[in-house]
Amino acid sequence: MTSLAHQLKRLALPQSDPDLLSRREVASLLFDPKDAATMDRSTFYALGCTGLEELLGIEPMFSEFQETLFSRASLTLERSVQSKEVNEKLDAGISLFLTRLCPYFLLKPAHKCIEWLVHRFHAHLYNTDSLVACALPYHDTNVFVRVLQLLKIKDATHRWNWLQCLQKPGVPLSRATLVTHCYSDLSFMEFICSMVTRSIEAYPSRSGSVSQLRVTFSFYASTMVTALSSVDSLSEDIISKLLPYVQKMLFRFLCVLWTYGGNHGDQLDVKVGAVLQTRALYVGGALLSGQSQASLKELAAKDSPVVPSLLCCLSSPVREVRRAGLSALLSLSAAGDSPFQPITDKLLKTAEEIIADPTYLSQALGSLYDRSLSDKDQSVSSAVHQLIVNITTSCCPSYVAATMLRSLSNVNGTSILSPLLPVLDRLLQSGPDVPCLLRGEAQLRQLILGHFTAESAPLLEQDPSCLELFIRAMKTSHQQHPDIQSCQIIALEQITKSFFSALSDSCVQQKLLCVMFDLLVENRNPLVANSISSVFKGLSVDAQLVASELSPPEKPSVSVTVTQTRRSKMAQRKSEACSTSVLPEEGAVSWQRVTLILELLQHKKKIRRAQVLVPVLFSLLQRCVEPGAAEQTNVEYTKQLLLICLLNVCVRGAPGGAVGTDAPDPERFSVELVVQCIRASDSPQTHHHALQLLGAAAAVFPEKVLHNIMPIFTFMGANLLRLDDAYSFRVIDRTVQMVIPALIQAHQLSDGSSSVHVVAVVTRILHVFSDALPHVPDHRRLPILSQLITTLGPSPFLWVLMLLLFKAHATHTTTATDKDVALERDMDFWISLSCQFEVNDQLVSIISVLKFLLLLPDDKEDNVPVKRSGLRKQTDRETDRETDRETDSETQEDVNHLIFSPDKHSSKELRHFKFLSVSFMAQLLGSNRFIAKVADAGDEVDETLQQLQQKLLEENLRYIHSVARCVEANADKTTAKFWRVLLNKSYEVLDKDKPTAKFWRVLLNKSYEVLDKVNSLLPTDTFITVMRGLMGNEVPSVRRKAMELLNNKLQHRTQWDPTQVTALLQLTGDLQSIVGKGPGKGAELECEQAVNRQTALYSLKLLCRSFGSDHREAFVPVLVQAVDVVTSTNEEKNVTGSALLCIAEVVSTVKALAIPQLPRLMPAVLQTLTDRKDLLTNEIYLLSAVTALHRVTDTLPHFISPYLRDATIQVCRLTRLADSSSSSASVQLSARLTSLRETLSTKLPPRVLLPTLSLCYTGMVVSHKGHLGALMSILKEHISHMDRDQLTNHQSELTSFFLSALDFRAQHCEGDLKKTAEVEGGVIDCLIAMVMKLSEVTFRPLFFKRVQPTANQNGRSVYVTVRPVRPLDFCGEYSRRE
Repeated sequence: MTSLAHQLKRLALPQSDPDLLSRREVASLLFDPKDAATMDRSTFYALGCTGLEELLGIEPMFSEFQETLFSRASLTLERSVQSKEVNEKLDAGISLFLTRLCPYFLLKPAHKCIEWLVHRFHAHLYNTDSLVACALPYHDTNVFVRVLQLLKIKDATHRWNWLQCLQKPGVPLSRATLVTHCYSDLSFMEFICSMVTRSIEAYPSRSGSVSQLRVTFSFYASTMVTALSSVDSLSEDIISKLLPYVQKMLFRFLCVLWTYGGNHGDQLDVKVGAVLQTRALYVGGALLSGQSQASLKELAAKDSPVVPSLLCCLSSPVREVRRAGLSALLSLSAAGDSPFQPITDKLLKTAEEIIADPTYLSQALGSLYDRSLSDKDQSVSSAVHQLIVNITTSCCPSYVAATMLRSLSNVNGTSILSPLLPVLDRLLQSGPDVPCLLRGEAQLRQLILGHFTAESAPLLEQDPSCLELFIRAMKTSHQQHPDIQSCQIIALEQITKSFFSALSDSCVQQKLLCVMFDLLVENRNPLVANSISSVFKGLSVDAQLVASELSPPEKPSVSVTVTQTRRSKMAQRKSEACSTSVLPEEGAVSWQRVTLILELLQHKKKIRRAQVLVPVLFSLLQRCVEPGAAEQTNVEYTKQLLLICLLNVCVRGAPGGAVGTDAPDPERFSVELVVQCIRASDSPQTHHHALQLLGAAAAVFPEKVLHNIMPIFTFMGANLLRLDDAYSFRVIDRTVQMVIPALIQAHQLSDGSSSVHVVAVVTRILHVFSDALPHVPDHRRLPILSQLITTLGPSPFLWVLMLLLFKAHATHTTTATDKDVALERDMDFWISLSCQFEVNDQLVSIISVLKFLLLLPDDKEDNVPVKRSGLRKQTDRETDRETDRETDSETQEDVNHLIFSPDKHSSKELRHFKFLSVSFMAQLLGSNRFIAKVADAGDEVDETLQQLQQKLLEENLRYIHSVARCVEANADKTTAKFWRVLLNKSYEVLDKDKPTAKFWRVLLNKSYEVLDKVNSLLPTDTFITVMRGLMGNEVPSVRRKAMELLNNKLQHRTQWDPTQVTALLQLTGDLQSIVGKGPGKGAELECEQAVNRQTALYSLKLLCRSFGSDHREAFVPVLVQAVDVVTSTNEEKNVTGSALLCIAEVVSTVKALAIPQLPRLMPAVLQTLTDRKDLLTNEIYLLSAVTALHRVTDTLPHFISPYLRDATIQVCRLTRLADSSSSSASVQLSARLTSLRETLSTKLPPRVLLPTLSLCYTGMVVSHKGHLGALMSILKEHISHMDRDQLTNHQSELTSFFLSALDFRAQHCEGDLKKTAEVEGGVIDCLIAMVMKLSEVTFRPLFFKRVQPTANQNGRSVYVTVRPVRPLDFCGEYSRRE
């Protein structure tokens, strides 16, 4: 086609189109063209009028077209024959109608109206642009394609020819094609811009018009933004096309570009990236810098979106966007007078911080607002409020409002929240006709709810609509967007501790709690339940608010007559008598609600005045235990929750609890009801929580629990203990663990012990267990009692249980055949039970048993009537009543009588009880299990164990002393045997106790058995420490036994560690203290003290023997003290003898260190030997003195010369005495004297001994001739040990002595030839001993001193005696020597 043809076609009028004259096909939107040709005009008119009426129901502004386009006159109007003016007016009307129709284009009424316009006014030919503009925002729909198919756009020069390719296939216009054509055909871009202008002009500026413009604005923005984003750079042509429209309007389009990046809902299906957003900001900044002052003021006005849009950019996560936004804001600040200027000016001063931190805007706005409130700066607060007002306007997009409100997140208060309430009201609307919230709207709702803070909380009290909106939000559970929490969750999370506390009106708090609990009951969403639980846990709630939710509302008081009251009571009694179940009380809170509230309450920590809950909780617990409550399926669970809540209250009220002042009123706390829960329930969990509650209550109301505790254990002893199942065992275990310790701790005295009242109760409890033990299955006995004692504490109560078990056995009647079997079985069980605990605890128990036995009377008269307690089976009610009466008088009752009362038992049972106790101790200490426990501890023993071991030995020795006394006192009685046995048993306990004389002897033996076994179990280090402690005991027999044990250890052990040696040496001081105690007052005490002193001296002797050689200095004080004893003139001889033995040992050990004591020691010893009377009456004393003299002589022979003469005289005298005695002790004496004489002979040098012997001979030959034999024996032995040099040196001295001694017969015979012969024999033996050691040369001088040679008649030499003497055959002796 030529150019001229194109021009002519373009100039052709629509009415010249041949299709207008054709009736075979008619253009139609709704019908097929051929079908439409068969329809008359009135049908199309009616269709159009119907559509218009329907549109009027939606938008009243269409009413003005009823008299024009849809009037009756339009039926006959043929525009092809009308004038230009008429057609222009008609075009303007059609264009306006189509512009207003655009928001409703997809509705059926709109299609009907368009059908009329096409049919009657040929709008598809005359008003193509307007029709396309109406349908273009819906370019991706089939309706748009249908409209497109009405157009005549085949001509290539037609404006819409580029859409012709879509007509035949009938496919919608893609967005990519639309955008591409937009930035490639600037006229089309201009057309889209004009669409917005026409839309704004089509709707007058009135409230509610923004929503009608939304479609056009959205289409415009999405298309233009995408187009601008698609071009590489903004050309001048594009800017020139856009600037007129930007300056004319919408800066609104720039505001869209600035803020659309925050629209996460993306309703326009476009992406405004940071680059485009930054470009738009810089473009906007450039435009603002070129605006006049008046324009700037208009742009910065309070109803302008420019400032809020720029503020939104300042919180962008992109740094360049924030920088560009500040640049544009700086350009806008030239406006001067602006309601937002107080904010913008201060923000521009912190530009660097805003650029650096995207969160700084919210911080800055928050601090600005807070400072304005404190400084009373109305300008800033007014600016903030104006921002809030802008957010609430309908023209503000939800995503812009959300972004702005996010920036104001730190700005809170009643004045902030109040203007937001209408928006929240709109966003909370629900119903089938309410459209789903956009993503921005959902975010906006979330942010508005975020302003329900502690600062704005008072508004809930001031404005009822605010509270109503918040409650409505709490109940709005629908979640429209998966990644945005439901309004319900958000509202719940706003109820924080500070928010709730800021509500001063308790009614408002109560209402919020009520709603939360209602939601908990009605909602099945676990997320909601978790949120409510978390919220409630964090609140600081007054307990009265919760109590009001758990208790039924108070019934209004109704005045009734007396007759009505009587009839009501009679009907109630009749109902109770006839019905086995009780219906729930009228008006009571449902169990489901109660349970859910209790579930929250059980973990609640922050609750004020918790004690207020106690009455209502017990009221609910009472409902649970009523007969009718059993029909509830979860009644046990509800019980448990109630018990847990009560437990929390008690814990808070306990002295060590979180809030000690919240102790509940004792009068409101029903311990009886808790006990009833235990006894009436079969649930282990219920038992567990009830027992925990009793345990906690025991710390708060110890007396109240104490008076109600026995029914539990009585019930347990009569029922549970007899059952052989894990459940019963667990109930018993929990009862013991949870109740008793709290009672004990609550009644604990300042010294750590328990009050008599509690001990009495615990003893009664133990009595229940010991009485029920025969009925307990065998394999359950040990675990039950072990757990019981572990909970009570083994140290204070194990001994009580053991004694009760002994009593049960002693008072149990068995046949003689079964007696031994039963004893063996029970004894093994008792030992097993005891060995369940640590050694310390067992030792404490044994000590306590011994103390208790000492408190019992020795015996009782058999004719005294026995008071039996008479146990019998009782009903629970009888037991409760009797227990109450008993517990009322418990504090006055002696606890010891609860264990074993002699008044209630026979003398035989008393003796049997004692015997069992001591026998048990003896067997326990010797059992492999006990020894293994001691061995496990090794040699490392702590100080506490040492003290216990010492205390055990002390108490055992006390008891042995008591039993020994009974043995003596009952020696002539029928009970003597018992006391001797008992004493023996007591000794069994120590190294390891006495009904008749035999009983006491056996009992004593048992006691000694206990003593021995304790001793054998002690590690050496502990043994030393314990012995030292026992030596300081005030009881003499205890001290003596301790020393005996020490002596036994010293005699049998030869190897010691250095530390042990050091510890043993420290005992010398304690032993010396015992030795140093003088005679006591009274014969019995004096005797006992003397024995102790002897034992102490013996211990010192053994210590010196064992360790003196390496620690000599340590025993010098011992020697000094022993010498003091010997030198004392009024000392008991046995003590002196022990001291002499001790001296002997010490001197032989310390050697030279004893020299300073010789001047006192030797005279005392010699004086002792001189006392003939004492020596003859006490042979042990004599032996001790001889031993001491021997050891001193043997050890210090060179230092006894001053005492040698006297010592020799006493030795000779004692030798004579020993030889003349026939006693058994004389043999030992003779042996020791022989050793002493040998020591004198061999250890002393001749220069010392020979002169002494000569002096002794001179004295003895006159008055003690019988002593000369011993003297000669000393001399003979001495000569035998002299070497030849010594003999030669002292030959003259010896010769002189023998010459004198050989004259004994002549000088001292006195007619006693036998004695003379004995003396001469001794002298001759000594002489022979000397002669045999002489050589011939040395012998001759001796021989010629006795005889001299002379000549006889025959001239031969003969020997003539110089001195008279009995004949001596020197020659024979000489020959024998040869």
